[in-house]
Amino acid sequence: MTEIKIEHYIKHHKFMQVKPNKRKQILLACFNEFSKGYFNANTDTIIQQANIGKGSLFYYFGSKQDCYLFCICYTSFTLSQAYNQVIIASTDFLSNIKTVSLKAIEVSIQNPEMIQFISRAVSEIPYVFPDGLPFNAHQASTDLITKILKTSDSSTYRNDINPEIIESIMLYTIKGYSDQLTLKKWDKNNYHDQYQDVMKELEVYIEALRLAFYTQSEQGGSK
Repeated sequence: MTEIKIEHYIKHHKFMQVKPNKRKQILLACFNEFSKGYFNANTDTIIQQANIGKGSLFYYFGSKQDCYLFCICYTSFTLSQAYNQVIIASTDFLSNIKTVSLKAIEVSIQNPEMIQFISRAVSEIPYVFPDGLPFNAHQASTDLITKILKTSDSSTYRNDINPEIIESIMLYTIKGYSDQLTLKKWDKNNYHDQYQDVMKELEVYIEALRLAFYTQSEQGGSK
């Protein structure tokens, strides 16, 4: 499959010419239907839910697979934009991971249908696209994690465990927590209260990890 530049692909796609409200309606219909799985999804249901003609859907996307690819690209582009807003200003590993996790959770609460879709799509991509996707769907998050690992000050960790092992345990613990939250049924109309609850709960995990793996002098907070 020919490699594509995801930002160019999205911004110049003919579907982006659709008026914003209608575009959102069609995307929600696509996300909801494809969340059942690509092979279970029915384009007739998308057409009905989006209240558009059959010719319109295939004018924009050409085929069911093209529609699915656009949804994956759109999700990746949206997540990339969100991650690109994250500023890594600290040398404290946990503080930076917390910042990234909260951004991921924020996007999940604001776009629950999109996240439900991509959570299902990840396991199906190899079957729908045997040659792979024409872009790196995880580039933005991978770049952020790489940056965090490079800027982290490992001198704040306890010295009886390999720093790389400490960072791996902390990373996968918080990532597992964040991934679990992205699958919840969020209420977009109650965004503030839900986000505040998540922040408090995440802080409990952060402090537990800090107590377990940081030196005693660093257990009260970050740099």
